[in-house]
Amino acid sequence: MDKTFLHYVEDACNDLKTKIHEKIVSDIPPPNAESTLERKAPKTHTLIDTGELLGSITYKISNTEDTIIGEVGIFEEKLLERALANEYGTDRIPARSFLRSTYDENIDKILNKLQENFLKEVDDKWLQQ
Repeated sequence: MDKTFLHYVEDACNDLKTKIHEKIVSDIPPPNAESTLERKAPKTHTLIDTGELLGSITYKISNTEDTIIGEVGIFEEKLLERALANEYGTDRIPARSFLRSTYDENIDKILNKLQENFLKEVDDKWLQQ
């Protein structure tokens, strides 16, 4: 696969990763429970305790001769349970979606940018022939 197209997919993945970081840092409601606040004191931020979850958001790209797949999320097994508990909620933890909601809020803009880049690249290559 053309390295330029690979670069555009990497750029799209990085855009979504950045948006997920911004979402986590925005202090997603609802606020932490009183017991959590006492344990985390003086920190009060939802989803950020040690910063490990925030730092684990990454992307990976795989490609073959005719396909490029970009994935954004958490790929460290030791953090998946905590991430899923916060994303979907449990009987003790309220749902604080940071992956699905960020995807839903940004995917159209990211895909439009990706499509524009692809079309521009195809046009440029076509005109060079």
